[in-house]
Amino acid sequence: ADVVCVAFRPDGNQLCSGTIRGLLRFWNVEDGSLICEIDGQKDIKGGRKINDRMTADNNASSRYFTSIAYSADGTCLLAGGNSKY
Repeated sequence: ADVVCVAFRPDGNQLCSGTIRGLLRFWNVEDGSLICEIDGQKDIKGGRKINDRMTADNNASSRYFTSIAYSADGTCLLAGGNSKY
């Protein structure tokens, strides 16, 4: 998936990348291995009922994180993106 934002943890040992599919992926910088990933697309899209029509306003496919940043101590990650919520 295409990466739109990246951030290094302050200690330099971990990298987080955000993709156009709303995934946050955490990488080990030393060996390049994937540590884990979070599917954040459900968090970005807001609520809808199952029978609501799909429109440009409520389509989650165009919503993703555009900015990510670690806290100064590296224990938290803040992510923000394209959403009307």
